[in-house]
Amino acid sequence: MAFSVDVGSMLVNLSESYTPIFKMLTGGAYVMGFAFGLLAIYALKEYGQSRTMMSSNTSLKPAVTYIVVASAFLYMPSVIDILMQSTFGATAIPISYAETGSTDVVSADVQLAILRLVQLVGVIAFIRGWFILAQSAKQGSQPVIGRALTHIIGGILAINIIGTKNVMWATFGLS
Repeated sequence: MAFSVDVGSMLVNLSESYTPIFKMLTGGAYVMGFAFGLLAIYALKEYGQSRTMMSSNTSLKPAVTYIVVASAFLYMPSVIDILMQSTFGATAIPISYAETGSTDVVSADVQLAILRLVQLVGVIAFIRGWFILAQSAKQGSQPVIGRALTHIIGGILAINIIGTKNVMWATFGLS
């Protein structure tokens, strides 16, 4: 019994799981947002206690960072929409390439599966960027804000990979 399975059919079969994975990532972001909100409250409590003891080496940076990250996680769909509007001028994400022709190497189903996989990687990078930003709030941590912003911006660009392709082609005159 021989199975004839190619990469295209594997991607199409895998793409059936993308919607639950997106929902799981969004739910995980909500849980992390709640956790970072609690960390922010605790950081504010520590800041208040150390200020009452006249400690001069206290910082409000962890609390503010945790509040920003918590709000980004709790409002992740809105944050993605806002960043998409700022970057591409629209919140709608094109689902497939506009141009189709007889020169297509892969079928439309495989193209859609690949695009959705890139979008999934973009959502993961977006979440990881905010998590890295939260880790930068710790005392004595290395400055990783550039890496965090790279993940966040790269995630937005990957979520709208077709818009990114259109912008790059228009920028370099390839279209």
